Amino acid sequence: MGRAPRVKVPAGSHRISVHKKGRKTVEKKIQINVGEQKTFDVTMQKAPSRSGAISGYVLGFASLAGAVWAGGKSKKLQEDIQADLDAGVPVFSNDTRIRDGKIYAIGANVLYGISALSLTIALYRTFIDTTPDSRIRVRETLPEGAVVHWEPLLLPGGAGLGVTFHF
Repeated sequence: MGRAPRVKVPAGSHRISVHKKGRKTVEKKIQINVGEQKTFDVTMQKAPSRSGAISGYVLGFASLAGAVWAGGKSKKLQEDIQADLDAGVPVFSNDTRIRDGKIYAIGANVLYGISALSLTIALYRTFIDTTPDSRIRVRETLPEGAVVHWEPLLLPGGAGLGVTFHF
C-alpha cells in the first residue's frame, strides 16, 4: 500500500490516471472547487493473464496439425484400396487398411473438434476480460479546522448517538 504526495492543483475539472506494471490502469474525472481538499483511495486489480489464451492457441494449432496429418493418412489408405480395386486386385473386408483408415478418419474428426474448441476458447480469453476493474474512490474529507463531535443522546423514548460538525 503506497501513499502519494499531496499535490496542489488549480480549481476546475481534472483527470486522474494511475498506472502500475502488472495492474489494470484506472482513470477518473474529478471536479475541484476553490479551497477544496480531496483524498482518493485507489484499488488496483491485477491485469488479466494471457497465458491461458496462449496455451489454448498452442493446443488448438497442434490439434489442427494432427487432424490434417491423420486425415491425410486416412485419405492415402482409401486411395491405396481404390487403386487395388481399379487394378483388379481383390480387397477383402479383413484388410487392415480398411480398419486403419477408419481409425485415422475418426481421429482426424476428434482432433478437428478439439482444435475448434481450443481456438474458440483462446480467442475468448484473448479479448474478454472477466477480472474486476481498478477503481478510484473519493474519500470525503472535512475542511481544515473542522471538528466532529460524537455525543450520546438521551431521549424520552430511548438513547442514541449524535454527531455535531463545527466549521
